[in-house]
Amino acid sequence: MEEQSIHDLGGRMKEHLKPLAWTAGILAVLALVGGLVTPTSMITMLTVALAVFLYFILPGYSVLLFLKLDAVERILLSVPTSAILVPIVLYFANVFGLPLSRTVVIMVCAGITALALVLFVRAKTTAPHSPQE
Repeated sequence: MEEQSIHDLGGRMKEHLKPLAWTAGILAVLALVGGLVTPTSMITMLTVALAVFLYFILPGYSVLLFLKLDAVERILLSVPTSAILVPIVLYFANVFGLPLSRTVVIMVCAGITALALVLFVRAKTTAPHSPQE
C-alpha cells in the first residue's frame, strides 16, 4: 500500500515540476534574447538566469508546496518567499561562523530546497489519504 502511495506521489510531483520547467525555459529564452540585444555575452546572461532560478524561484517554490496554490500563484509567491528566507538563513549561517561565499549561497539554496522537498514527501506519504484527493 505504501508503494502505491509513493507511486501516486511521483505522479503528483511531475505536476509540480511542470511550472518549474516552464519558468526555467522562459528565463533561458529571456537570457538568450538579452544576450542578442545587449553587449553582454550569452553565457553571462544564462548564468544570471540560472542564479535567479536557483536563488529566487526554487527555494520558495519548494517551501510553498505545502500550501494549496495553483502553479502561477506558487511561482509568483516563490520570489518573495525566497527573497525573505534565503538571506535570513545566510545571516544565521554567518553569525554561527560560516563565511559567506558563492558556494555557501548555493548550498543554502540547495539545502532549503532539499529540506522542504523531504518534508513535503514525508508529509504526503505518511498522512492518511482524504477522500477529496
